[in-house]
Amino acid sequence: MAITLALGSFVFQDAEIPEHIKIRTQQRLAVHRFIGGARQIDVLGTDHDPIAFSGWLTGSNAMQRALTLKAMKDSGQEVTLSWSQWLYNVVIGDFAAEYQRDYQIPYSITIIVSDDLTNNTSDGGTDSIDDLINGDMTTASSLASPFSALSSPMSSLQSAISAVSTFANAAKSTVASVLQPLQAVQSQVSTLIASTDNTLLSVSTVGGILPGNPLSQQVTALTSQVTAMANQGSLIQLSGVLGRIGLNLGQINTGIRTVNVGSGNAYDLASKYYGDTSGWTAIMQANPQLGSDPNISGFQTITIPPYSGGSGGILSA
Repeated sequence: MAITLALGSFVFQDAEIPEHIKIRTQQRLAVHRFIGGARQIDVLGTDHDPIAFSGWLTGSNAMQRALTLKAMKDSGQEVTLSWSQWLYNVVIGDFAAEYQRDYQIPYSITIIVSDDLTNNTSDGGTDSIDDLINGDMTTASSLASPFSALSSPMSSLQSAISAVSTFANAAKSTVASVLQPLQAVQSQVSTLIASTDNTLLSVSTVGGILPGNPLSQQVTALTSQVTAMANQGSLIQLSGVLGRIGLNLGQINTGIRTVNVGSGNAYDLASKYYGDTSGWTAIMQANPQLGSDPNISGFQTITIPPYSGGSGGILSA
């Protein structure tokens, strides 16, 4: 298998390279089952099985290389795994070595995938926080449009989001001004879901004729059930989208992120993640491997630290 296999700074060589590497992914799905057999399926994204392979560490430095892999596993740090055209952010979940001789050590390793970069090495990382929140708001507006009871609270939420120029470096008070109308919408959605549940449970036979009831009452009840069943799917999906907006709002300025960049510069990254090009200085200081040149060449793993402004775009010595 003539490939170059690299795990972080560790490059596998000769007999260390496995004969094959199995890749298996599946689509994560949230399936909501309703009375009558209807289903609402939410697609949550690709989930990767662990990547496992094995080989032989040989030669005069076999023991040292085994200890290096063990140390990488013990550290629990995220590194890149790459070979051929495959590229991932990973954490080593398990490393095993069988000592035979100092120069002959068979090994096995299990890798846990945190991010698949195989088809995404040149876009500068994931969507910005503004893209995520505004995209989810567009989806939420579409899902909420059939429900008149949501018109007013959704309008308030849209106004609150539109009033924020960028969420990338928003103050806590700004985030709070959006969380309040968001919670109002979530409360109303919960009320509507409970209402549809009551409608679905109010008739004992779904899709059939109820003995002893006038035909008009049966038809009205069953029609209400069909409508409620259709509405419930949209409401559950809307609840999930609103929850995701809340999670993204809660993560603003709370910690360090890591992104993978194929090219570009620190100014663009600061604009995307902070909404302020002056933040390029914070990115440079958090990534000493870049030196003092804001231009990024080749594939790089870049740390995006929290940024509260104030640098004036001047890189400290």
